[in-house]
Amino acid sequence: MLDPLGKEVVGRTDYEDVLEKLARGKITETPTILSNSYVGFVGRKLAAHECVEIENGRLLIPRLREALLRGEIGIDVFNKPLWNEIEELDF
Repeated sequence: MLDPLGKEVVGRTDYEDVLEKLARGKITETPTILSNSYVGFVGRKLAAHECVEIENGRLLIPRLREALLRGEIGIDVFNKPLWNEIEELDF
């Protein structure tokens, strides 16, 4: 999903775009506060686990793969942030 071309390194804008669209779904054509918040949360988690290059923000797929396989990053990182954000909204 994040590396469909198998490049092993994905530019920041490319993976952030995928994450934002994943969070937004088909409800709207433009980014939402929630989808942008999701991108920021996941990006911070990936950076904290050294899956993102500090200099340019590129996502390192081999490092992400290792972190997921070793359990350093749980798969819930990709779905739990949305629930946290929704719970904090005041409807």
